[in-house]
Amino acid sequence: MELVPFVEEDLLKVMEISQDSWTFQTTPSPFKTTDPEVFFKRLSKNTLLAKENGEVVGVLGWEEKYPFPTGSHVCELDIAVKKNQRQKGFGSKMLRLFFVQAKEMGLKKISIRVLATNEKALQMYKKVGFEVEGCLVKEFFINEQYVNDYQLAIFL
Repeated sequence: MELVPFVEEDLLKVMEISQDSWTFQTTPSPFKTTDPEVFFKRLSKNTLLAKENGEVVGVLGWEEKYPFPTGSHVCELDIAVKKNQRQKGFGSKMLRLFFVQAKEMGLKKISIRVLATNEKALQMYKKVGFEVEGCLVKEFFINEQYVNDYQLAIFL
């Protein structure tokens, strides 16, 4: 598997993966659109694609967490794996490849937020070395229930 920069020709594939991945199980505010132009404007400025034998199997977006120099060593990311490719190790592989790139860019800390309802993702992040830094208790009210939001991080 390789992690490569996003190119516009893959927009519809990225859109499909994102639409399948971002539900109320995984995010407090799923963004659903059928308009590629609207979707493109919402993409992270730093979007990477995971490709296995030429097929896009996942998407990883990252942003600097803070807009000032004292926090420039920290980024926040989001990750999505194609529906029919989940539970095959692609998420872990994507993260490990990104850790190498992040180190090369001088990043020292990677953060991610995960809803408590996204148990498989929480397990995977912990497996690759993320640790829970905090829990925002009852942060969201989704489908008639309060949901905790975890802040995880890994130091490179």
